[in-house]
Amino acid sequence: MKKENVQIQKIVMMGMLIALSAIGAMIKIQGSIAFDSLAAFLGALVLGPVYGGIIGFIGHLLSAYLSGFVLTLPVHILVAIMMFISCWAFGQTYIKLANHFNFHLNSLLAVIVAVLLNGPISLALAALYMQVFAGIPFLGVFVPMFIPLTIAALINVILAIVLYKVLEKTKVWERK
Repeated sequence: MKKENVQIQKIVMMGMLIALSAIGAMIKIQGSIAFDSLAAFLGALVLGPVYGGIIGFIGHLLSAYLSGFVLTLPVHILVAIMMFISCWAFGQTYIKLANHFNFHLNSLLAVIVAVLLNGPISLALAALYMQVFAGIPFLGVFVPMFIPLTIAALINVILAIVLYKVLEKTKVWERK
């Protein structure tokens, strides 16, 4: 297949995953915590880490918009940047380790990277930002959001890996 066709195919798939991310953004767990990142983590596996990061960035902003930017626009932009980093790191970890470990160990390591970045690390940065710029106590933000955010990140990442394996087995999508 021509390189241009592959690029167009990836852009179209990215658009579909952004649309799925918007749908996932409507399935809320708490505040702006939702299932928007599932499509982004899947995109990181299917299309590549950068595409997954872009989907994660846009998906988080869609989710935050649908929640009314409850943590303010600057905080949600910071979280969207962390979503990009989380999805990118997840995709990089999964792809780089694919030839070194079996599927289960590779998936476990990629899940750990994604959940740590998407959960506690992102939350800590957002809470620190809110403490410095809004005077809201760090623990007042971190503690109530830690469990729901970590659980949501874990579910989103695991579902992305499961869907990726299904797509891989059914040959619906093959990595180019």
